[in-house]
Amino acid sequence: MAQQSKNHLRSHNLVFSLYQIRLVGILIITLFLSRLIIAVVAGIFEPTLVRLSIQGFLINSLPLLPLSISLYLMGAGHRRSRRELKILPYICNSLPFFTVLCGVIFPVILFCNVYAAMAETAANKLTPYQQELISSSRVAPALVACIITSIGFYLISRQMQRLFAKYGVTCGQFFDERMI
Repeated sequence: MAQQSKNHLRSHNLVFSLYQIRLVGILIITLFLSRLIIAVVAGIFEPTLVRLSIQGFLINSLPLLPLSISLYLMGAGHRRSRRELKILPYICNSLPFFTVLCGVIFPVILFCNVYAAMAETAANKLTPYQQELISSSRVAPALVACIITSIGFYLISRQMQRLFAKYGVTCGQFFDERMI
C-alpha cells in the first residue's frame, strides 16, 4: 500500500511540475506581450528617438519569447483543456513566421528607425543619450537578440516538425493526450 501511495504522490508531483512549467511559459509570454503593446502604442505617438528607445526595450526581451513558448509547449498534452488544444496548432504553425519576423523584419525596422533618427537629428546637436541610442553599442546587441531569437524559433519549429513526422501526427494530435 505504501508503494502505491508513493507512486500516486509521484504522479501528482509530475502533474504539478507540468502545470508549473506551462504557467512560467504563459507568464513570460504575457510579459513579452505587455512590452509589445507598450511599444506599439507608445511608438505611434512618440518621436523617432523615443520610438527607438522603446524598440530597444522590446528587442532586448525578444530571446524570452522562444524560451517561454518552449516552456509552454513542454507541458505536452497532459491535462490540457480543449481551448488550449485548439490554440496549440496556431502556435506551432506560427513558429516559421516568428523566425522571419525576428530575423528579418525586426532588424529592418530597427535600421529604418536608426536611419530616421540620424536624419532627424543631423542638424541638431545630440545629447549623450540620443547619441547612445543610435550608436553601434546599442544597435549591435539588438541585432544579436533578433538573430538569437530567430534561430531559437527555427530550432523549435524544426524539432517539432521532426517529432510530428516521426510519429505521423499533426500538432493537435501530438498534444492531445486522448490520442495516446
